[in-house]
Amino acid sequence: MKVLVTGGTGFIASHLIRRLLKSGWEVTALARPSGALDSLKRSGVRVAFADLAEPESLERIDGDWDAVVNAAGLLGKFGTGRDSLRAVNTDGAERLFEFAQRRNVKRFVHLGTVGVTGPAEIDNSLPQAPPPLRDEETPCRPANDYQRSKLDGEKALVRAQAGGACSLTILRAGFTYGPGDLHKLPLFQTIQKGRFFFIGPGNGFLQPIFVEDLARGIEQALQGAGDGTRVFNMCGDSPVTWKDFAGTIAKALGRPSPRLSVPEALCRPAATVLEALGAALSFAPPLTHSRIDLMTRSYTYSVERAKNAIGFRPEVGLEEGITRTVNWYRANGAL
Repeated sequence: MKVLVTGGTGFIASHLIRRLLKSGWEVTALARPSGALDSLKRSGVRVAFADLAEPESLERIDGDWDAVVNAAGLLGKFGTGRDSLRAVNTDGAERLFEFAQRRNVKRFVHLGTVGVTGPAEIDNSLPQAPPPLRDEETPCRPANDYQRSKLDGEKALVRAQAGGACSLTILRAGFTYGPGDLHKLPLFQTIQKGRFFFIGPGNGFLQPIFVEDLARGIEQALQGAGDGTRVFNMCGDSPVTWKDFAGTIAKALGRPSPRLSVPEALCRPAATVLEALGAALSFAPPLTHSRIDLMTRSYTYSVERAKNAIGFRPEVGLEEGITRTVNWYRANGAL
């Protein structure tokens, strides 16, 4: 089976490509010419160059594939504008699907985010139990430009599929972590240095998934693709509070669990000032409203549909996954 994987130099795509190669897939990795290509070249995978934000670049790709996995995406980092997010996460996704249809691809798997539903509000004055797990039928209420661009991408793909021969599977990934994740490295470094603090009491819930579990789930979606359009949440089995998540990282690092907590009411005005300074002086502020939202809201999801339909089963528990991540950071000189 031949598969084209976009975002070839990215964190999730690199794990997926290694898994697919080991399983016997014939993989073409799609990457931007400016991407870091060393790991791809070492894997022996075929590399094609294109940028989802540049429509004409796709037409220069030679090849035919049974399936396409769109693991490319632009993260909602500070300073990334709405237009840039839409160019990749919305228009780029639609453009890639139309390209797949023209090349007679039969399966298209798109990596989305559970964040399209938006966060669940919690009362930080009360002891917390996880809020109800939201499923794929939960109404979507995206709370920021990144989430909106990903939801608009889903909608564009569904419209483009509309009864066509190419099946569409949308995988809404949760908070993904693991070896090679440089995006979350600063969190580990801050905890190691003893500088991490909670915003509020640390009662917000998240549902982390180890990257190798996600890669396995993507492969299962490829193998079990059905007709039409399907949507699956892909998260770890158990929600955890930020207090427990940070404590697990601290344990793996051999550091005390973080205890400092700063009220949200103090963090909000500070974030406003820091974001204004960051925009004016071109630096990434250490505190933003998106970080506050992440730590003071809850993101919890049911993965029962993926379990029942494609056999998805998260296998790596949080403590093991964090330990393996810390070991990779240390082996690569990041900690």
